[in-house]
Order: sequence, then structure tokens, then C-alpha cells
Amino acid sequence: MNEQQVIEAYDKQLPERVVERTCGNETPAPFSCKIYIYEGILRRGHPKLSVVFENVGGRWLVSQWL
Repeated sequence: MNEQQVIEAYDKQLPERVVERTCGNETPAPFSCKIYIYEGILRRGHPKLSVVFENVGGRWLVSQWL
């Protein structure tokens, strides 16, 4: 799932924050990641959703939902 598909899945709601950083620092191969942070999206009692993207071949694709 790419960035546009995530935004469409949440009724075109943009994330409250977008953080770009290095993920996997404790692994042999750290990588660039982008995190979309949605606040106020109710998800079984969890008011916050973080979607982690990894750059794969020049495209940002979802690697984790937190």
C-alpha cells in the first residue's frame, strides 16, 4: 500500500504529522522511513495510529501499522 492509498483509505484525511527518520538503527541495515501520525482516529479504543513507510525502489510503501 502506498501513501496515496493510505490517505484514500482514511477518507482522504491527511495525517496530523509526518516524520522522516532512520528506522532499524539496531539492525545491520538501517533504512530511511516516513511515519504518518493520525490522531483522533478511533481504532478499538486507541486514539492514535502511526503508519510506517519504507522507501522501496523509490516508492514509499507501508511496512508497519502501529
